[in-house]
Amino acid sequence: MSMKSSTPRLASALLLCLLCVAQIACGSTAHDFVQAKTGIDVGPEVRLCSNGVLHDDVQCHPNGTGGMPWVKNENFDIFSLPPGQFEDTAVVGAASQRYLGVPYWQGHLQPACKVSERDASPAANTAIDAINLAAKLDQEISRRFTVEAMANLRKTGMTVDFAVEAAFRERLTRLVRQKLRVRLVWFVTTYTGGRYAAENNPALSACVHEMQAHRSDGAQIVTGVAGFAVLQNDADVSINSTETIVEALRGVVADPMSVIDARLSSAWEKTVGNVIRVNASTTAMTQTVYPLWVQFE
Repeated sequence: MSMKSSTPRLASALLLCLLCVAQIACGSTAHDFVQAKTGIDVGPEVRLCSNGVLHDDVQCHPNGTGGMPWVKNENFDIFSLPPGQFEDTAVVGAASQRYLGVPYWQGHLQPACKVSERDASPAANTAIDAINLAAKLDQEISRRFTVEAMANLRKTGMTVDFAVEAAFRERLTRLVRQKLRVRLVWFVTTYTGGRYAAENNPALSACVHEMQAHRSDGAQIVTGVAGFAVLQNDADVSINSTETIVEALRGVVADPMSVIDARLSSAWEKTVGNVIRVNASTTAMTQTVYPLWVQFE
């Protein structure tokens, strides 16, 4: 084998090695990644990814998708969605359009070769998981917390019937939805047929030409991307505290503080902590796509 013909392969192998070595947090979990990008600790009861991931991998490492090995790259090119684009399916479509079939070299994505919507990847194989943290917390509340709150009301001598429980539950649900508007999407998108298919797609000819022109720089075509999109990140730090329970009990009991004890406070903090921990009140102004794993060919 000549030195000339082996150079692209060596450059490609070196690129993969550098990408892996450069990720200091290769052992970090998907929960760590989401916390770093949103400022919110997602609790242990919330599974962040399932589509495209086998065996509940804590790093959300895609597998079973075919193609080249996935490379973890938490510093890959991110992008913001157009204002008002909230649909979960739109996220994976936008990610496919931006990343698949695009050349990448020396740590940079080169999307300019895709000049129009016609360059979208019709052969993309996609999967998504929609994660609504308010809905997850509401499920946790239904499991146990409502029963404990009603038990405390009975201890005060108050008559607790279905109407009282329903009123408390309705107020608490409304407060959770007001204080916790956090929606994430886990997505996996791959180009069916990989680089060979991309090279035979006329719509990607400019991208393939750029990749070939920069082989000496280790250029490769992106054939798969998996990661998270933050569609909404509006959270009130008071969701962590018993302040939320006090608000929910107003109108149900004359003196809310009279039925809140250490046990109930602890139960609420544990219930919330299983889903989320808001470190500071946040109001996100953009919807951002964050790749986490990438396939190159």
